Amino acid sequence: MRRSIRLNLHSGRLPRMQAVDICVLASRGDTCDGCGESIGANGDVVSVWSVATRHWVPIYFHEICLQIWDAERIALDQARMA
Repeated sequence: MRRSIRLNLHSGRLPRMQAVDICVLASRGDTCDGCGESIGANGDVVSVWSVATRHWVPIYFHEICLQIWDAERIALDQARMA
């Protein structure tokens, strides 16, 4: 998971900026934008609304993938500043 999320951050598929709003929704069988795996229709999905472009872009994560994404984007930002 971590490797996939890190690659998606580096390629620009995932935003590097902090989430603007986070809400937990019931999954409709969405695909996790972090790991690419399906989020079960009975599970919770964490939806991160981020301003990655000029428009609000919904990004869907498993809860663990959200935590990994947040840690990895912070680490990437810190490495860039060093």
